[in-house]
Amino acid sequence: TCAWPPVAGFAVRGCVREAAVCFEEALAVLPRPQSLPSDDLAAAGLVLGAAGPSALPPRILAARVGLHWDSQAFAFRGPVSVLPAGGRAIAAALRLVLYLAPSPWPRRLAVEWRRRRCLPSSPRGPGEADPPGCSRGAVAQQTLWRSYRIPDHVPVLALRFPGTELRLGFWTV
Repeated sequence: TCAWPPVAGFAVRGCVREAAVCFEEALAVLPRPQSLPSDDLAAAGLVLGAAGPSALPPRILAARVGLHWDSQAFAFRGPVSVLPAGGRAIAAALRLVLYLAPSPWPRRLAVEWRRRRCLPSSPRGPGEADPPGCSRGAVAQQTLWRSYRIPDHVPVLALRFPGTELRLGFWTV
């Protein structure tokens, strides 16, 4: 075990933390750039279905989930991706950080947080039972949506977890 949160300026080494909540970190990769219309074309009214550049999706270069985001250092001061189980304190410190291609126009973004009931498990052989409380093909038990306005010229955006408590499970964003 180790003290948490760590003292500022000191690294946490040689300690063990058990995590009952797991985030799978993956990069948010958009389709090929040519499949996204340019802001300039949208501003000129040449993009079918777009009322202007603000109607285009934001260009997300990467996304990370973690605890205790430091907006001055642009770094997490706590765990990233694999997080400790917790209630209100963990939920209050949890952030989704988006690295964006800055745009001169503001954008709108909808973010979905989805929790599955059970952590993924390895395939089981005949006669092997599911872990207690789990079933094969379990569906999402909780979904939280939040819509955000992304200001113009923003390269990094830290978004708060929309819930009041982080429940045990496997979350995807």
